[in-house]
Amino acid sequence: MKKYIAVAVLMLGATLASAQTPTTSREYYQEIKDAGGIPKWAVNVCFMEHLLVDGKDAGDMGVFMLTGETTKQGVVITPYPKGIAAYPARYKPETANIFIAHLQVHGKPVTATFRINWSTNRFTFEFSDVKDTTDTGMCEGID
Repeated sequence: MKKYIAVAVLMLGATLASAQTPTTSREYYQEIKDAGGIPKWAVNVCFMEHLLVDGKDAGDMGVFMLTGETTKQGVVITPYPKGIAAYPARYKPETANIFIAHLQVHGKPVTATFRINWSTNRFTFEFSDVKDTTDTGMCEGID
C-alpha cells in the first residue's frame, strides 16, 4: 500500500512540474480565458508584444490589455501585467485613432497615450514620464 501511495505522489509531482508557467501576453490571456475570467464588458484584447526601450526590443513582457467598446466618450482599458488585473482607466479620444488618459502613478501625474491603426489593429502605448519607451502590439476581438 505504501508503494502505491509513493508512486501516486511521484506521478502527481511529475504532473505538476510539467505544467507550463505562462511567459507571454498571449499565454497569460489564454490562461485567464480558459479559467472563464474574461469580463463580459471586454470587447478586444490587445497583446503588448514588444517593449521598445531606447530603440531596443525587450520583447514580450507578459502584459495584455482588455478594452471595452469604443464610444464618443472614449474607451476603458484595463492592463493585465502577468495576468493580474490592474486599475482600469478611461482613455478620452483625441482623434479617431488616438486616446489619452491622465493618470496618477506613484503620486505623480502621468499621461498615457494609446494609438491604434483600426485597419491593421496594430497599436502603440506610451507614458509621458518614460522617455524613449513604447509598447507595441496587436488588438483582436474577443470571441
